Amino acid sequence: MNNKNKTIKKKSFYFQDYTESEILGNNINFNIQKISLHRVTFLSFIFFSLILIFSIKIIYLSLSPENGFYNNNIKKNFVKQRRDIVDRHGSVLATNVILYDVGVRPKLLKEKEKKNLLIKLGLLFPELDLNEIKRKLNKEDFFSIGKRLTPKEKDQFWLMGNKAFVFDPKPSRIYPQKSLFSHILGQTDDVNEGISGIEKFYDENLNNGEINLPLSLTLDSNLQYLIRKELINAEQDFHNIGSGAILMNVENGEILSLVSLPDYDLNQRVSIS
Repeated sequence: MNNKNKTIKKKSFYFQDYTESEILGNNINFNIQKISLHRVTFLSFIFFSLILIFSIKIIYLSLSPENGFYNNNIKKNFVKQRRDIVDRHGSVLATNVILYDVGVRPKLLKEKEKKNLLIKLGLLFPELDLNEIKRKLNKEDFFSIGKRLTPKEKDQFWLMGNKAFVFDPKPSRIYPQKSLFSHILGQTDDVNEGISGIEKFYDENLNNGEINLPLSLTLDSNLQYLIRKELINAEQDFHNIGSGAILMNVENGEILSLVSLPDYDLNQRVSIS
């Protein structure tokens, strides 16, 4: 009986013997798994953050006023579109067309391309100062090579196929009668605001977008032409340096013609002094 009780009270223990290398190996594997988990967590955070940012941006744009971005850009580059000016018979004295400013970005050109550009410009536009253009090309800053060019003149640059050209279309004011009404009509600046003559006096009226009709004057182009011609003939006879004439309707005070010599072509601003 006693032997049986002794047998029951005995307990056995099992010890697993780990070598040092096995212990170190387990620790390394655990650290690698831990680092990998951190990397996955970090990349997941970046990925979902980007999704959240783009989602917020899309929601913001969808809730913004319609064409808001487009309208902001129009206001930034806005050039006024003025009403036409006509005489008493409806002949156009001033109107709007699209003219072009052409610029050059020298940084886009290599030395060989700059030389080729100068050769082509000299052949197509002999009136240009090639030495001045060469100097500006070497400075590598953006510069203007032509302003208020007609579509035909702009196409001459465009057909050269040079990547450095920049074309900037602008609504501009032109005067079909050239010098016939130069002292009366006046002119506009680069943003189509009146700076002299009728263009300045009626600037607000001419820029009124709610009025679709042209501004009609009491002047008569035919009478203006005839009186100007007679004044030129008189200058040749009497060798005077200037002259003027006015024709008025005495019944209602309307000005039918107003001529002053010498005059100038309103479309050729460089000739105005």
